[in-house]
Amino acid sequence: MKKNTLILILMLAIISCNKDDEELNLVINSYPMNIGTEWTYDRQVIVKKYDSAISYKTGEIDTINFITKVSIDKDTTLNDTMDVMLFKSQEENNNWTSNHYYYMDNEGLRNYAYSNAGAIVFPKKSAWKQFTNLEMLVDKKLRTNGELFFEIPPTLNIKFPLGINTSWTYRKPSESSELQIDKEVVGAEELILFEQAFICLKVNYIYMNKPSYDGIYMTDWISEEGLIKRLTTIDSVTVTNETGEPLYTAQITESLTLKELKMN
Repeated sequence: MKKNTLILILMLAIISCNKDDEELNLVINSYPMNIGTEWTYDRQVIVKKYDSAISYKTGEIDTINFITKVSIDKDTTLNDTMDVMLFKSQEENNNWTSNHYYYMDNEGLRNYAYSNAGAIVFPKKSAWKQFTNLEMLVDKKLRTNGELFFEIPPTLNIKFPLGINTSWTYRKPSESSELQIDKEVVGAEELILFEQAFICLKVNYIYMNKPSYDGIYMTDWISEEGLIKRLTTIDSVTVTNETGEPLYTAQITESLTLKELKMN
């Protein structure tokens, strides 16, 4: 009996090792680009308010939940020459729609243009306060009137093939901003969501050349089915009202977690 138990343990260990090897050797070569593909996410924003601007002791905590849908709406042409796919993001109960125009080249998935980078909203004493979306973490300019903003040069959102230790520059410094954002694959992880397994590569964002971005952490979980999860943390941010008056300092955590997937 002991011999059989030992054999079973060894078999389980071998299976586990094989799975680890499979994950470590995971290589993703493309991103879903078919019209009609739709990702539905649970989006949660947690605001932990500090007792004071110089204290890291947290007091009141605000939490708000959204449902965010991202769908590939259509193919289109911008500037008469650039063929792109329109990824449309919509948030329930927030009257917000954002458009991103992506295309694939021999390096990977690129963002050519976008409109309506949104805003995070959360309740405070029965009043709604609004401040710049965590889109600011990728140095995007806020647009609320449908104005189309072109990425110059187009950002390399995901480099393909994507595997363990893959790294690249996502956003290069420009005349208007010295910020550089690199990305790096730091590991593989299996996520079980709505009874489905997704083998993901974990991609960290690295902010360079701009000290004001210190204390900002952002990680994507990417699989062959697209973006499965995103976690963003800002250690310290001052929340202001519409006139710019400081309200309080807080730690903000935002998570996107896939809850439904429609592949075409």
